[in-house]
Amino acid sequence: MAETKKVVYIFTSFTALTILIIACIGWPWMEVEFPVVTVKGGLWEICASQGNSTWSDCSRLHLSDGRFASKFKGTKACSIISIIIAFIGTILAHLSVTDHKISPAISGMVFLLAAVFAVAAACVYQSFFQSWEDVLNGVKVSVGWAFVMQWIGAVCVLFNAVYGCVLYRFA
Repeated sequence: MAETKKVVYIFTSFTALTILIIACIGWPWMEVEFPVVTVKGGLWEICASQGNSTWSDCSRLHLSDGRFASKFKGTKACSIISIIIAFIGTILAHLSVTDHKISPAISGMVFLLAAVFAVAAACVYQSFFQSWEDVLNGVKVSVGWAFVMQWIGAVCVLFNAVYGCVLYRFA
């Protein structure tokens, strides 16, 4: 395997893992702008702020509605599982370029599994997000940067899956 391909594979592996971690811990997955208060919510907490003032109230996420709570738990679980699997894929990617006993295709398959969980996390949250649009009719509801990062991370992990399998094919 050429040195450039090895460096690219290791770099993209770490990049995808980092993006998934940032998406999971980033709190603005959703932004709701009421006339007086703006609410930004992530997987772990919800923060409310009033206009341009310094007032802000953040609290741990406790949802009483079972439908919403289960979707949040599902999103959290899929996001964390995708990070764990991507971490394993990153280790295997590093081992596959340093030790020729491990095939890049193995890490590619692990990255494919991580991509499935990353996409599942984004899709479960998307269904939750769309359910809010009906409740908050007339209020500006938009996705936050962490939700976008989740999709970018899913694409990066999928890229690593394909790249690992291509490296195996042409190595």
